[in-house]
Parts: sequence; structure tokens; C-alpha cells
Amino acid sequence: MDRISDLPKVILHDILGTLPDKDAARTSVLSKAWRETWISFPKLSCCSHNFFSLRGKLDRFIQYVSKRLTRLHDQGLAIKEFKLMLDHRLDYVPASCHIDQWIQMASESGVEVLELYLTGNFAKRHYNLPLCLTEAKSLTKLVLREGTRLDTALLNHSLKFFSLKTLSLRHILLEDERIIEHFISHCPLIEHLTLHSCYVYNNPSRSSTMTSLLKSLSLQGLQKLKDVDIQGIQEVYIDAPNLENLCYHAPYMVTPFKLNLDSCTNLRWLTLWNLKIPNKWFLEQFYRIPFLESLMLHSCSFEHERINIPGPELKFFSLSHCSNLKEVNIDAPNLLSCEYVGKDNPVISFLRISNQLELNAHYDMIENHHHLYSLREFVQNIKPQKVLASLSLFIHEPFSITEILGLSVLQVSSPPPSIKHVQLRFPMNMEARYFPLMNWLLSSCFPKTISFCLQSKFNMKAFVVFFYEMLMDRKKHGCYLRSWSKPCCWHGLKVVKATHLERTCENVEDLKAMLDALPESPVEEYITFGLEFPQIISKLDILIGYVMRRLLKLREQSLKIKVFKLDMMPEHNKHMSHHFDLWMNMVSENHVEVLELCLLCSAPYHGPNRRAYRNHIVSLKKNPFGDIEFVESLFLHGLQKLKEADIQGIQEVYIDAPNLENFYYVSIYNLGSLFKLNLDSFTRLRCLRLSNTVVTDKWLHDLSHKFPFLEHLELCHCSMSERINISSAQLMILEFSTYFDLKEVNIDAPNLLSFDYCGDHRAIISFLTSSDHLVFNAMPAHESRHGYYSLREFIQNIKPQKVLASLSLSVYHSNGIEQNCLSIQQVSSIPPSIKCLELNFCTRNEALYFHYMDWLLSCCCPKTISFVFQYECGLKPFTVFMYELLMDRKKQELFDYFGDTKRWWHDLKIVKVTYSFNVDESVDFKTTLNALLLPLADPESVSFSLEL
Repeated sequence: MDRISDLPKVILHDILGTLPDKDAARTSVLSKAWRETWISFPKLSCCSHNFFSLRGKLDRFIQYVSKRLTRLHDQGLAIKEFKLMLDHRLDYVPASCHIDQWIQMASESGVEVLELYLTGNFAKRHYNLPLCLTEAKSLTKLVLREGTRLDTALLNHSLKFFSLKTLSLRHILLEDERIIEHFISHCPLIEHLTLHSCYVYNNPSRSSTMTSLLKSLSLQGLQKLKDVDIQGIQEVYIDAPNLENLCYHAPYMVTPFKLNLDSCTNLRWLTLWNLKIPNKWFLEQFYRIPFLESLMLHSCSFEHERINIPGPELKFFSLSHCSNLKEVNIDAPNLLSCEYVGKDNPVISFLRISNQLELNAHYDMIENHHHLYSLREFVQNIKPQKVLASLSLFIHEPFSITEILGLSVLQVSSPPPSIKHVQLRFPMNMEARYFPLMNWLLSSCFPKTISFCLQSKFNMKAFVVFFYEMLMDRKKHGCYLRSWSKPCCWHGLKVVKATHLERTCENVEDLKAMLDALPESPVEEYITFGLEFPQIISKLDILIGYVMRRLLKLREQSLKIKVFKLDMMPEHNKHMSHHFDLWMNMVSENHVEVLELCLLCSAPYHGPNRRAYRNHIVSLKKNPFGDIEFVESLFLHGLQKLKEADIQGIQEVYIDAPNLENFYYVSIYNLGSLFKLNLDSFTRLRCLRLSNTVVTDKWLHDLSHKFPFLEHLELCHCSMSERINISSAQLMILEFSTYFDLKEVNIDAPNLLSFDYCGDHRAIISFLTSSDHLVFNAMPAHESRHGYYSLREFIQNIKPQKVLASLSLSVYHSNGIEQNCLSIQQVSSIPPSIKCLELNFCTRNEALYFHYMDWLLSCCCPKTISFVFQYECGLKPFTVFMYELLMDRKKQELFDYFGDTKRWWHDLKIVKVTYSFNVDESVDFKTTLNALLLPLADPESVSFSLEL
């Protein structure tokens, strides 16, 4: 006998438990020992369809199940699992009696898992669940699917499901709608709950067999509940503080739903199906569920065409087949994955994004719905443009693409947006449409890689060869013939790599041989082309072309322009006046309703011929003209829908807007002038930014009471007392910038995640409570009159000391600081440790480099030092000096300056140098730094990671 057969039965049972049901049953014919092992196996999975195929032998199935259960029951052996699936061929009446006996024996034998799946005759007449099951104290999992009825007797019976953790009820019938809640209330340890399409009799007396879906469900006091999946119930109330995962599928989209999740504050994953969602309810959920990590919306419709997705902890978001959406704004800085599936072209904007974001879009091409330019418009509607670098576009089986394209060639004047990847998976049978399809695709987007499905039913092999030859300049003449001798925008593209299952094709002959060798198989396989991009024209030219095309198209079609917004940076405005004139003429002739201009020019733009615009709303955030007076007062009443307000330069403001969430106010620049600002009605305010205002102690004291939901507070150049206290339970972001003398700042904000401070270095900053995720950025004002140790004193004045581990300190050079560097004194102890020291300026006197460095490192001990380069300010030579000094390149000069006196930082070493820009690793540090040409449009940095 083999060694396996000699193993204890407990181990043999574990082996059988890992096998499929049929394979486990086959072991009974191996030997007598294995037959005994199979007969005593405590997990029974019985399916009438799998065991017998002949109608006359079905009675043997009943005998088999009865024999297995009876033997285990009579021998006192445990039955851990009992799964029963009966199909339509079993007669209802005799089978019901046997099922009662089987469930009773399983209950008396300590069954832990019970699953019933009854179809056919059972689904029509229904099987009454016996009361003996309520005595199964050992039951941990109960699954009832179809053909099962729960009668009213359960309401008057004591249920003993003390161990039940998983309950799944799908398509069952209830004699009374109270049964479900009664059933669940007797499961104190339940963790996983599934309720799908449960029906109840319309007439409690059952005089009529008419049924309808269960309408309401209330789950209360379920402390252990973690996972809920509900489908087909119109009103749901859940009181489960530890619930983590909820999937809710409404019965009908046209029916109003009620879903109360007020107590589910720990919810992490939320999936909604088939809902008509009011925007107000939708936004409220994000504030009630602060830890939401995954949100999936399927086949939902919204009250308005625009939705906002605010989620500070959101990591996964999916939007699938949601109709009537034109704008989706996502503010989720930690988002890692975003998926869109649909046929529309909404504007998808990411306000804050993660560098690890992966964006996947499954775009449906529906006949009579899209046109040649629809795919390009879809890609261009994703904002900001840098998000496209993470976009993977999937086009699956759009059978109408060939009808939409026909033999037309899409003509565009500028290169399309660049994206990460495109995957094509649809049939392509007509060779005459190869070029229109290729031109349509590459005129809509420039993918870095493109994959074609080689599944036999799609017949794309010939098109793949055509695609490769076209991009490798093998058919350039044919391309010009098709596009009327006008070069396509993608003519500069090259295939740099073609791979299939890690095999690379070097030329077209290798590609054809590889494709010919592939067998005709239904399995999905893909060939991927890596593409090289042509040089793109300037972004400003793209912007000008885009605006002109949009305006011309609207004018040609006699469509009204309701809103025109233009935001331009100074470097783009030097030669733009003629474009501005043209655009203003076009929108004014089209009777524009809303006009917003933000033109940061050195001189104001007056418009063509100084024309006076009427019926327009012009929003100007700054007043660049000294001879124009500000508006003195503003009174706004009854604005129930107002959510965001940005007001600058108005002396007296009163706004009655109870739903306002974001408010930014800048007073007139003369702080001596009186101003009035009434915020009493802003009870739902979440973001408040004040600048150039007077903030009293009483206002700060009442902050948490007036604004209980405040998450973001910014005080910029505000006049305050010497000692201020800020207390708020919900505050997450605090920004503090002041020119006034401060002595003490006390912060009591347990959920604070970010604190930015710019102000007096002498202030004592104390955190009474602080979050472990706090990020603290400080830029203390330092002047020569404050003395040599002022910077070190600022760091030591931050309490408690553990906060320093999150401190990033920015030091900006001030006049006269060289005098402090010369007054070097010996520091006997290592200064406080901080997270980062950031420098963007340095003394230009090389003789003071040692002293300047000693001054910095005598004030703090940073884990990293970052040098920020944007303008020519003498920082390059000091950075090289510090690099060589810490890398032991200037040890002799070190002792020449300090003699035998050793500073604490003499043993510091650079363990790692990181750059924010691309460098050649073969070039030395000094050459790399000198190659950085200043000034730069955007700052670049070099960072030293230090080790003591």
C-alpha cells in the first residue's frame, strides 16, 4: 500500500477538501481504505445534475445522499459542510420530505456550512425551510438560493444562529416582510451578508400568489458586520459602525431609493448600481465616509450633468455606463486607479493627482451616436494634459466603427494628445478600410504602445502587417494617394519594437512568419507595437488652433456660446493681442452670456476698439489699476445652491448661503480701513481662506462652533494678537502666513495632516494634539538683527519635539546674514533633528561658505538638504562646496578654518544624491550642476540624504 493511504484520516480529509467534487468522489474506487475515507468525509457536495444523467436513476441520487448522511449521523461523526443542488427533474413532493430529513441530520451533526440551491419545480412551488435548522448552533455559513420559502413560523420561534458569520439569501420567498430582519437580528456574529431579489407575498393571507420585491430593510446593532451586498431593495438603513464593504443595487432606476449610511463611518469600499442619484446626497456621503478608498458607480444617472468626486483617501474609482454626464471633477490626491466605461464624451478633470495614477478607459463606439472626431474629443476632454501619460484606452468590439468610418479619412491640422496605451479588439475584414481605420486611430491619439488582438474571430493579422509596413515607410506612396497628397499628422511615427509573448520581430518578414505560425485559436493573444513620437508643435500653437476651431465650428453651425473662459499666463500674452481681439469679436457676435478673463499682463487688455460688453459676467480676481476704486459693499440673500465664493477687495460683505463649502476673502489692501464680514450662516463650510483681514481672539475661539465641518483654514497676512489658539476637530489643512509679531501659536487639531507656517521665527508653536501623518512646512522670517541663534531657537520652540520629525524647513537668504555667520560660536550639543532643510539662496562671498554652512548645521540636523534652483542667486558654487566638503574632498581646508575645534557635523556623510531632472550618471557632480541653465520656468532641485 502507498504511504499516502497510511496517513491519518484527518489529513486525508484535508487532501480531499482541496480537490474538485468529482475528483474527490473518484478516489473512492482506488482502494477500500480510500472508500472508507470518502464515506467518512465530513464535507458533502451533492448535485443531482453532476451525478446522474438518466431520468430513471434519480431515485438513486436520493438514496445516495440519505445513505451518506445517515452513516455520518449514526456514527456520531461531524458534518462540516452540506451543499445541495437539485435541478428541475426531481419531483417536488417526495424530494421535500428527504430534504427535511437531510437538514435535520446535518443540524444534529454540528453542520458548519449549509448551502441549498433549488431550481425548476422548487422555484415554482418553493420549499419551506424546516424549523429544525434554527437549532443549528454550530452553523457559520448559510446560503439559500432560489426555490426556498421562509414562513411566518420563524417569527415565533427562537433562532439559535449564535455562530453564523455568513448569510446569503438569493431569490427566496418570504411570507412576511419582517422575517428577514428577525432572521438577521438573531445572528450577533454576522460579518458577511448578501440579499439578492428577495420576494414577499402581496397578500399576507396567501390567498393570492402575487409577489413583489422586498421594499425596505433595517439592520441595527450589527457590530461585527463588515461586508454587505444588497440587490433589489428600495429602502435600506444600516447601523453597522464596522462595515467596510457595501454593494447596493437598486431595483429600478426610475424608482426613488433611500440608503442611510450615517453610522457606517469606517466604510472603505462602496459600489452603487442602477441608481438615480441626487447630487446633494452624493456629496454628503464623502463627508460622512471619510476613509472611503474605493468607489464604483455602475449604470447610474445623476440629477445634474456635473458631478464632483472629493476623496482624500480614495484610491480606486470606477465610472461605468453612467448616463447624462458632461463633467466629472475628481479631487483625490491619493488616487491610484481610475476606470471609465461608456459611450459619452464627458470632461474628466483631475484637480489633484498622484504620480502613480493609472487611468483606463473602455470607449464604446455606437452607431449613429459618434462621428469621426469623437475619439479624439474624448481624449482631449481629460484634464489636465499630464494625466494622459497614464491613459490606457481599450476599444472592444465596436461593430459600428467601419460604418462610422466608411472610406473617409479624418483630417486634422495638429498632432493629437499623447497617451500611454491603446488596445484594439474588433473584427477588420475589408482591406479598403485599413487606411481609414489607421488614420482615424492615430489622428485621435498618439499611444506609446498599441496592441492588436490576434484572436481568430477578429481576423486582424492582415491589418497588423499593413499597420507595421505603413509606419516603417514601406507604403508611403500609397499613404499620400489616400490622403490627397497631404501628410498626415502621424507620418513621423516609427515602430521601434514589435513584441508577442516576449518575442521581438526585427522586420516585416519576421512579423509575417510569426503571424502565420499562430494557430487558429479562440484564446486571446496580443501583439504590441512600441511607437516613437514625432516632434510636437508648441503648446501655445495647439491652444490657439484649438480655440479657433471651436469658435469657428460653433459660428458655422449657428450655435450659441453660453460661456467663454480664458486664463492666460504672462509669457503667453506678449504677442496675443490680435488673437484676443478676434476671439472677443466672435463671442460677442454670438451673444455670449458668461465671459471670464484672467489675463495676467503687465498692462490691461481693453478689448477690440474698447467695446463695451453687455449682458456679460466678467470675473477679475485682481485690480491692477491704482486709479480705480473697489466696490464697497456686497449683499447676497437666499443663495441656497451657492457652494463656492471668491471675493477680493470689497469692504463690507454679507452672504446668506447655508450650503456654502468654499469661501476665499481678501480685504482691501489697507488694513487700517474698517471692514465687515458676516459668516454666521456658513454652517457647512469646509474651506475658509482669509487674507489681509483682522482676526480676533474671540473669532478663533468660536471657530470650531461656527464651522463644525471646517477642514481647510488659511490665514494670510492677517492681523492677530501675539498669542493665538486654534482648535478644530475636523481641521486637516492649516496655512499660516503673517508679517506681524507673534509670540505663541497653540494648535489643537487631532486630524491635522498639513501645516504651513510663514512668519516670525520667535513664535512658540505648540501642538496640543497631532496626527501621525502630519506634514509640517515652515519658512521663518530671519533677519540679521535677530542674532546668530535665531533659527535654532525657532526649531526648539516647536512643541512637542516629536513634531520635528515631520518638519521641512525653508531658509531664504536675507541681507546682513553674513554678519551672523562671522560670529561663529561653538555649539556643545547636536541641534534638533528635522525632516528636511531647503535652500534657494546663499551668500555670494565664497570666503563665508564655511561659516554659512556651520551656521545652518548648528541650527538643525536635517535628514535631507535640498537646493532649489530657478534663478541665478549664487547657490550653485555653494552646493558644489558643500558636496565636496561632506564627501571628504576638502578635509584640509576644514581644519584650516576651524583648527582642532571639531563641529558636531564633521562626521556627516552624503549617502545619496537625488535630482529632480534627468542627469548623465557618467558625468561628475560639478559638471552636472553647471550644465543646469538658469533661470528656469519651473524650479529644479538637488537633494542630499545625510547620515551621521
